[in-house]
Amino acid sequence: MLSQLIPISAVLVLTAACADTRLPPAPAGVAEPAAGARSPAPAESAARVAHVVCEKDSLTLENPVVRARLDGVHVAIENPGGVWGFEFRHMTDPNVAWNGGPIGGGTTRLTDSHGPGDILVACLRARDPDAQGDGYHNENAPTARLTIVDPDDLYVPWELACGFGEQSGTKMAASEDESPLSVARRVPGIMPTDSFKRPKYPDSPRYSPMEFIVFRDGQAIARLMGPYYDEAWHLLINACPGSGITQA
Repeated sequence: MLSQLIPISAVLVLTAACADTRLPPAPAGVAEPAAGARSPAPAESAARVAHVVCEKDSLTLENPVVRARLDGVHVAIENPGGVWGFEFRHMTDPNVAWNGGPIGGGTTRLTDSHGPGDILVACLRARDPDAQGDGYHNENAPTARLTIVDPDDLYVPWELACGFGEQSGTKMAASEDESPLSVARRVPGIMPTDSFKRPKYPDSPRYSPMEFIVFRDGQAIARLMGPYYDEAWHLLINACPGSGITQA
């Protein structure tokens, strides 16, 4: 329900938290795949679910290539080794993770919204009562490369063609019955020929129904997002300079 949407400040906090979770540096001697390297990934051989097996000191990735689906990338993590948790890490900086957390025994199933490309999957060792900080051992965490393919072009990046763009905020009065897309089309500077797509995958979880990337001539030129309350949409707008999409 619209009344349950979170304030825009919470949206920003959640987005930042998911995008850049800093971890301790990997220790010397731990082999990692080469940064930025890509694996052969024919779509016809890709699995529908990536199957990860976490042993105490090892990790097995039974499906090294997985195909994205309408709601994202499906992963099943089996935990016969009693490990504490998992992480998905960036290939170019293994010390940065955007998804992770504790897992129980048996098999944990989850869906991730990462776009096509290579990522690192890590199994984290069991909690140590004497450990400091996050309460788990990160050193020597076994990792494996997972390649995500998206032959159906389902994924829409958050990023704009111009990078971050110019940020502004505005309030758009609207009834609860008016669709978010209709409201988005009323934002000053939006042209009738502009098209709108949801970021991430079509059925990815949303912070708010008001999450759109605006495309003009095939380029992502603006991002609109925000919650609804007090009979208005409270929008955060990032727009490329020269697009004409500005604060109302």
